[in-house]
Amino acid sequence: MLEAKNQGWRFPVQWVIRPQSADLHDYRGYAGRVLGEGLTVGEEVLVLPNGSRTRIKSIEFNGEQLQEAQNGSSVIVHLQDEIDISRGDYIISANHPARTEKSFEANISWFENKELDTSQIYLLQTHSKVSKIKIPEILFKYDIHNQEQLYNQSIGLNDIGRVVIKSADEIIFDKQNEFSENSRAIIIDPRTNLTVAAAIL
Repeated sequence: MLEAKNQGWRFPVQWVIRPQSADLHDYRGYAGRVLGEGLTVGEEVLVLPNGSRTRIKSIEFNGEQLQEAQNGSSVIVHLQDEIDISRGDYIISANHPARTEKSFEANISWFENKELDTSQIYLLQTHSKVSKIKIPEILFKYDIHNQEQLYNQSIGLNDIGRVVIKSADEIIFDKQNEFSENSRAIIIDPRTNLTVAAAIL
């Protein structure tokens, strides 16, 4: 689904490219896939979670220079300033910032036979970022037949519910109705490395 231009764009960094060779001693690029429309050379951007501001210096695609990157394109972005950026950080339109929070609510769909354990540490993966989380509170789960909210319930296999998530790191995301492509995540059990749930933040 294409996002409207007035919602800006998101660029989750998948890889930091620094060859440090004799020919490319000052090369610093950030590889990832563009979400949304409007990523253009010269645009002011915000780097999250550190909050630095800079501008797009250039965009590379398959060895060619682009003026603008299209939604869904895998490109390399260069910035005007040297900023400490790691895999999992975001480069986003400065005019359309995303949410950055450590504690938030989410809807989850549970895949695992073993019920959600509110004392267990899980992993939340949003694009290329993986963070340690806890799910300390189940707000309610949905009755799958009539969508009624059921309280004081556990969440088990095939249940859909709303929970509180608390993260060790800042999570960069948007609400489903704001920017759907950046509202989705998966939850992983680090003991088994299995995906136990999908989440809409």
